[in-house]
Amino acid sequence: MGAASATWAGRRAAEALMLDAGKALRPTGSAYDPAADGGNGADVPTYADLDSGPCKVQDAGGVIGARPHEVGERTSYVAHYTLHRPADSTPLLVGDVWEMTAVSPLSLSHVGDRFRVVGSAPGSLKTARRYEVEVALS
Repeated sequence: MGAASATWAGRRAAEALMLDAGKALRPTGSAYDPAADGGNGADVPTYADLDSGPCKVQDAGGVIGARPHEVGERTSYVAHYTLHRPADSTPLLVGDVWEMTAVSPLSLSHVGDRFRVVGSAPGSLKTARRYEVEVALS
């Protein structure tokens, strides 16, 4: 089996494990929402739909748990994961958001979970597009 046929077979196998689905959102700016912040009103991010389809979310290289980040005068906890998308899907950019729209009974993700793209893993002979994503837990 040559490299090309092995890669195509690997892509089919990888996609067979993408049991969840979601949509990619690209930030477009912000807009004032009078209902935000408990009814006090606030600027909230706005997004454009970019792509949708199957996915798989896994822990990032075996690192489990959230790490603290100082944000102003408070501590926020951020967890990192790896988002897997089909190799032929639309490329995502740093700052894009992936929102879960459907989850398999085998998944521990939840519909509505949102992950922010913080990096990608380009390369040759890849079986999937993989992105480092993060989610703020508090």
